[in-house]
Amino acid sequence: MTRVAKAKADRAAKRLAALEATQRQITDATAGRERALQGMNALLSSRQAALAKARAAQAAALAASRARGQALQGQISQIEAQQAAAQQAASSSPSLPTPFGSSGASGGWVIPSAVVACESGGQNLTPNSAGASGYYQIIPSTWKQYGGTGSAAYLAPKSEQDAVAQRIWAGSGPSAWDCATMLGIH
Repeated sequence: MTRVAKAKADRAAKRLAALEATQRQITDATAGRERALQGMNALLSSRQAALAKARAAQAAALAASRARGQALQGQISQIEAQQAAAQQAASSSPSLPTPFGSSGASGGWVIPSAVVACESGGQNLTPNSAGASGYYQIIPSTWKQYGGTGSAAYLAPKSEQDAVAQRIWAGSGPSAWDCATMLGIH
């Protein structure tokens, strides 16, 4: 009986050892899955943060674009108001000023003041992306062609810019200025 009991105890010990080994494998596998899930959660959190950052950047860009659109719309409204005022002044005056007038309705410009307002706002501007500069926004090749001195219009005094603009107007008329077309000055 002792032998039988000992054999039973040995079988039970082997079975217990096998069960403990299986339990260790299950525990190790569960720990591995838990670490994998933690890694996936960390990756997911990182991606969610990156997505939130990208969405915030998109929202900021959209807001900036909308603000720029509103600013441009405001500028368009101002130009349209100036155009309407110029058209109203032109239609209500008994005699239209000549484009070469030096004072009065033309505001001291040798071309229609509405064109100057559209081109430069009456400012002696430095060259833009096309190279146009000065009060009349004259490109360097035209500046030279019509007798301007120096490399660019904005470097010359207003009197010289007036003289060159007057020669351009006499030679090419309003077609020399994009704003004249936009304003309907032919």
